[in-house]
Amino acid sequence: MKRVRWEGVRLSKKLVYSIILVLLVNVATELILVMLYNLFFSSINHITFTLPFIHLTKFFSTGLVILLLVYRHIHFTEKGKYIFRVLLSVSIVGIIISVFSFNVVTEKNLLKYRVVYPYFYDWEDVDHVETKIYRDDAVARSKNVSRFTPLKVHIKYNIHLKNGASFNAWDNIDNVYELHRLVLNQHIDVQYNEMDLESFVSKYTSDFKEDMPKIKYIFYGVNDKN
Repeated sequence: MKRVRWEGVRLSKKLVYSIILVLLVNVATELILVMLYNLFFSSINHITFTLPFIHLTKFFSTGLVILLLVYRHIHFTEKGKYIFRVLLSVSIVGIIISVFSFNVVTEKNLLKYRVVYPYFYDWEDVDHVETKIYRDDAVARSKNVSRFTPLKVHIKYNIHLKNGASFNAWDNIDNVYELHRLVLNQHIDVQYNEMDLESFVSKYTSDFKEDMPKIKYIFYGVNDKN
């Protein structure tokens, strides 16, 4: 009886450790990648740097850890081993593709890097810029999410190129504020947020607080400093 209880305790500890490891990987993946890329690009005078597929990196990294934990503790049949190898390959390829995909904007050009092939553009290649900000629809909120949980705010600073390509250059408020100044100095057409300014200020002031003047400049071209 004591042996059965001890085995049960061991299994419980393994399960807890496994859950903690999975959560750590999910949370730490973005922080580690951002830190590594900041070190890598520290010598480059960039305005904004974005990882458009960071959510996929977190998904595949978490999936990879779960697969390895399952493989360690469960005995697979030959068919199971084949499926494991397929899922493992998919996870690794997914991590590589998502990690090596990023966007860099500098004063001289724009870089859209995808896996192994970089696309360099000059500012003359930019057709227009689109700024957009919106909040999740309360009606579409998941039933598992409390109605008191703040709805997520989605922010887009989309740079559209003349060849039809585009990417979201949103980094952080300060960096995109500088980017927007550059865009206007380049006399690039800007399609601003559709919501009227008064409603926007009323709806989002609590989200941005002291940064609201910069937000108004980015999404409406209104510069309170002038």
